[in-house]
Amino acid sequence: MWVGKPTIAVAAIIYLSAMYPAIGAYPALGAIALLWAAALVNLRSVQTAGNFQIVTLVIKLVPLLVVIVIAGGVLATGSGEIAPFEPEDISVSGLSGAAALTFWALLDFETASVAAKKVHNPQINVPKATMWGTVLTGLIYMIVCTAIAMMLPQEITSTSPAPFATFVERYWSAGPAALIGFFAIVSCIGALNGWVLVQGDLPRCMAIKGEFPRWFAATDAHGTPRSALVVSSIIGSAVLLLNSSRSTQGLFEYLLLLATSAALLGYLAVALAA
Repeated sequence: MWVGKPTIAVAAIIYLSAMYPAIGAYPALGAIALLWAAALVNLRSVQTAGNFQIVTLVIKLVPLLVVIVIAGGVLATGSGEIAPFEPEDISVSGLSGAAALTFWALLDFETASVAAKKVHNPQINVPKATMWGTVLTGLIYMIVCTAIAMMLPQEITSTSPAPFATFVERYWSAGPAALIGFFAIVSCIGALNGWVLVQGDLPRCMAIKGEFPRWFAATDAHGTPRSALVVSSIIGSAVLLLNSSRSTQGLFEYLLLLATSAALLGYLAVALAA
């Protein structure tokens, strides 16, 4: 999570830089600012972070629904065409790249269980959040990403910094496409907020069990693990600063692979323990 959070923050900067190119000149600093903004929301209270998460979730659904409607309309009227499938030889590098991106999308789908102590009726709501959240998210993104991959030429998709916006611009207009970039930023910030919540609660839970220093377990009057949130945000900022010499895209790709690799070790340990 200490590496995954900065990755999402950089993703937000990528979309922001498409709207304001000057921001892309210092991607690490911009990502650090977003990281601490999310930390401040969580430092206020868990309820504030939860309410913020609901708002960003509703907003982020808008562009996904827009893409689905556009794709359905284009296919129904026959005004667009499906890009032909061009098979390529299977390669180790191709498989590893696809596996890394797929695994990145599924990282921490189990995190609803981390904050179980702060959820009403956790025995019922945590399994529901985990299973229904995974199924619905997978279904929506499978439809949306398939539409973009099949209805945009590969040379356009592979070079686009914001494929959602590119899709909407191609099949609708530039104005709505610019708004899609805004929604994508909100989506990244919402995901960042959720991970910041977990990055505070997981060390707190581990500290209670004696697996982390005891002071990580300290909470304020609202039950917010301030120490864990602040230390985790400092570590995330350090990760970004140590890689600040990379380009925006290079920074995102490096952190994505680093977070995925680190998570693989964790999942392997859990599987062996089970």
